[in-house]
Amino acid sequence: MRNSLTIVFGISMIAAFACGGSSRPAPPAASPTPVSDEAFKAAATTHANAIQITSGDLPAGWTGKPHVKSDTQLDLSPECAAFNDEDSPNAVVDTDSDDFTDATDRTVSSGVTIYRTAELASQDYAEAVDLLTRCREEFARAAEASIVENAPGATAHVTFDFVPSGELGGWTNGYKVSISAASANGARTFHSDVTAFVKVDGRIMTTFEYDGDKPIDADMSGALKALLAKRTADAEGTLPR
Repeated sequence: MRNSLTIVFGISMIAAFACGGSSRPAPPAASPTPVSDEAFKAAATTHANAIQITSGDLPAGWTGKPHVKSDTQLDLSPECAAFNDEDSPNAVVDTDSDDFTDATDRTVSSGVTIYRTAELASQDYAEAVDLLTRCREEFARAAEASIVENAPGATAHVTFDFVPSGELGGWTNGYKVSISAASANGARTFHSDVTAFVKVDGRIMTTFEYDGDKPIDADMSGALKALLAKRTADAEGTLPR
């Protein structure tokens, strides 16, 4: 998962600021007998790539670039240090779509994590929710400190909230991070709201995120969430055991 379900979004970029339907492989048919770990990983990789958002799923005008994993390491207590972990050691495959942007700087992306068993997927999800519940305030303060660390006089404010259940649209959970920053003299300001949704379906955990400061419209968000949910369910149904 992207830094505990993609929550550590853009900290490095903001710190720098403060200082100054395409074709896709079809998932293979399910196997009636257990496959080797190597065969499962190969199939899981194909399934994960088949789930991800691509440029063909988006209207004209959206362009993508490969996702770059964050190298930010926040100053966190041992109880909350897992926020700095980019990938899950329990996952067989942990992949990201391109990061897509349109002419107005709206952004969308997805991520897919696949496990050997549904039990491992449930375990990782439960641990992530526990981490977010216990450590979100510590994360917010550490993120603020990271943003202004090398920017004397700069200010930052970070909030971290759960998406209300009524707004999940059938997804398992959701999170929103709001980040504001200003340079020392106030000449430059930055604000971003990042919303991430999580869907757990058997052995697959799918994430969908967008910039809530310049949000995509509700119809587009709903269509992409429905598309990702269907692809996830289809992949879970054909993923070998």
